[in-house]
Amino acid sequence: MSNAVGNRVRALRDLRGYSQEKLAEMAGISKPYVTRIEQGNRTPHEDVLQRIAEALGCTLRYLQTGTDAPQVTQDRLTLELADVDLTNGSPEEAREKFAALATRGADEEIELAAVWGLARAAEALGDFGAAADHLEALVSHSAVRDPGAPPPLMLQVNRCRVYGMAGDVARCIELGEPLLAHLRQHALEGSDEEIMTAAWLCLAYWRRGDLLSAQQLVKSALEHAERAGPDAQSAIYWHSTVLAADRREYSLALDLARKALSAATHSRSERRLARLRVSRAWLLMHLAPPQVDEADAELAEAYRVLAARNHSPSLAACETEMARVAILRGNGAEAALIAGRAIDRIGERASHQRELAHVIHGLALLTIAGRENDGAAEVQHAAQQLQQADRLREAAAAWRDLAEAQLARSQRARADTDRVALTAAAIEAFRSSSNCAGGLTHAGSTA
Repeated sequence: MSNAVGNRVRALRDLRGYSQEKLAEMAGISKPYVTRIEQGNRTPHEDVLQRIAEALGCTLRYLQTGTDAPQVTQDRLTLELADVDLTNGSPEEAREKFAALATRGADEEIELAAVWGLARAAEALGDFGAAADHLEALVSHSAVRDPGAPPPLMLQVNRCRVYGMAGDVARCIELGEPLLAHLRQHALEGSDEEIMTAAWLCLAYWRRGDLLSAQQLVKSALEHAERAGPDAQSAIYWHSTVLAADRREYSLALDLARKALSAATHSRSERRLARLRVSRAWLLMHLAPPQVDEADAELAEAYRVLAARNHSPSLAACETEMARVAILRGNGAEAALIAGRAIDRIGERASHQRELAHVIHGLALLTIAGRENDGAAEVQHAAQQLQQADRLREAAAAWRDLAEAQLARSQRARADTDRVALTAAAIEAFRSSSNCAGGLTHAGSTA
């Protein structure tokens, strides 16, 4: 027992104006025993604590937890309401309720359940750093199997997944590799937990440039995917889609993307399905030729769901791809407006999604007469930011897009000096793209 019980005994004794001798007499125990309880040096039996509670005019539960039964009932109702808010797409309201319960220092079971809620709310808001912090706190509690904490295995899988979503490749791998080994050692290969861990670990390998490890892991996980639950299925199918697209196996990538979407329709998360639609739209626009109409339809459906839930991070990602559609349709002005909306939605918070929106906004400006130089500068700055953040794949793509845009400008230029300058800028951007790709290759070979 922690000193929390002793602190409550002392606080109530002081409030009642009792001396330790008086309380000891009323509860039928010795004064030194009261002293040791208040100092946290003695754990009284429940029947002794009941007598102390009666002497102090409170309930046994209050001394044990700091709350009375009516308060616990109210707190449980608040937990349920917060869960409803989260399910109905109001993560801000849910986070406020969970935070109030988690910081009140009341019933420990409720407090831990509230921290679990805070992790889920933070993830829904795109605040993966906060989600990871909450999960780390719960993992430390799970070592002693606190009654309010989710099962430790689920905590560890979700912790690995959240670091993967945050783009923290090193931490995802650090957690994922021993977790995957543990799952397989305990005959859990093919379980949802094993497949979900493998899915995020393979994506981390891919981001690191270790394509061989990523492909080996995907091959193993796909063998069991058909028997997995919808969440695990959608994760492994989509991450397999990413690898197939990277190898330019677009037919396979589209088939895997279809399976990912099919699995997500059976998931409880409309937001996850909407995010997959956004990702599939990106894939469709990178086919040769781009499937613009189909991508537009996917984005329209995704936007409808995300706007209804007012999920800013995912809305910004959706708007970024909607701007890409507008560019492909030759409407640079509309693309700039949509990408600008995505940038405003993200705000000043540093994130790779913000830089990706700036890339598309800059590419849109590059198609508007008189704004080309502004656009080139914006794409260049965003590519540099992505590179500094070790988002080398996104940086390589941004530099390549800039190079192609500058090359197209050089072909339209009338003056020889302009053609030379723009061609030189295109060559430099191609070189930067190659350097980023080379960084990925080096990372993979030295991992």
